Amino acid sequence: MLDHEKKCNCRTMVRIPDVETDDGKYPMPDHHRNCNIYKLERFVKISTDKVSFIVEPAQVQEITNNIDSKFVLTDVFLTQDQFDNLKEFSGF
Repeated sequence: MLDHEKKCNCRTMVRIPDVETDDGKYPMPDHHRNCNIYKLERFVKISTDKVSFIVEPAQVQEITNNIDSKFVLTDVFLTQDQFDNLKEFSGF
């Protein structure tokens, strides 16, 4: 990354949590949408009739091979920090 790209320019920008988190579905991104560091990446939401979760695209094939029921794949665009901060399922 170039030096000018490392400098965040969003510290004084207004943040709107409902917009930046899709009404609370996802964690707040570290940077404003107009910041030069802000970058959306493609992730995949895998949904079954019982559960849904978001994974990196490279993991989709391996995970779906182990699902015995019907499932739906949906592209989700998040920043890497939003993905990293998703709440993990701790089981039943």
